[in-house]
Amino acid sequence: GQQLHGPSKSWRRAALEDLPIWVREGTILPMAFPGKNVKDTKEDPLIVTWFPGLRLTSGSAYLYADDGVSTDYKLSTGRRYASTELLSSCSLQAAECALKVLGTTGSYRGMPKARAYVLRVLFAPPPETVMLGGVQIPRSYYSDATEDSPTLEWSLSRSGSRIENLPRTNSTGFWSYDPLRLAVEINVPSQPIATDSVFSVKWSDTSVLQESLKLCHSGLYGDLRVLLGVKDMMKGFDAEIRKLQEKLKVGSQAMGADWLHGMQETKNILQSLKNAKAYESY
Repeated sequence: GQQLHGPSKSWRRAALEDLPIWVREGTILPMAFPGKNVKDTKEDPLIVTWFPGLRLTSGSAYLYADDGVSTDYKLSTGRRYASTELLSSCSLQAAECALKVLGTTGSYRGMPKARAYVLRVLFAPPPETVMLGGVQIPRSYYSDATEDSPTLEWSLSRSGSRIENLPRTNSTGFWSYDPLRLAVEINVPSQPIATDSVFSVKWSDTSVLQESLKLCHSGLYGDLRVLLGVKDMMKGFDAEIRKLQEKLKVGSQAMGADWLHGMQETKNILQSLKNAKAYESY
């Protein structure tokens, strides 16, 4: 989650199970649940992982799709494939971001008429409101804020269990906040793909938002990931670990200045453990 500025060279240590990823701020990354092959890949819901960045940068992306088995996309006439454009528009001064999924153009055999969405806003604080098409989406709270898997994938590579097991509040969907991954997670039911779907995320205070974004891009996610992956091997730091987990629970439910204060304390605990060289050898 650390912000880097180029052109430059950057060296990073990574465990064998890690896959370091660099993305430009503003990146919109369409994703799907993993499968053993193209036919087995689960495309509904469509996962959109969004990186607005420290400056809430706007961006765009195209999603291409075909039937996955034939060569109809190469036909000289009547090529069968579909494309969807995704556009984001952000304003740090207005403390707001919007993501528009434009109506899909083209067609192919077996193309669905609707799909659900999982929108993940990475390295951002919890917002005050989330809306779809001008309708407010309610917040849902869940109690896995102290999850301590050593891998802590943000890529949903655990067959999507985090999303599929969350409660369905009503037909408008729900959103929740994951303090471990510093991610806003928005889950909405099926929407017609022929029409636009517009998501908007708004925070309440510009100055608090700016400080929160700085914290989210300070490397906090990486520090949390490393610490919670080795905490069971650490001796003599039980009190610090318990306090850290308590702060993460608060981080999953708070917002605004309360969230910022709690996560700054989390950062301070991590720094004190670093200073004590509590986990540098792992």
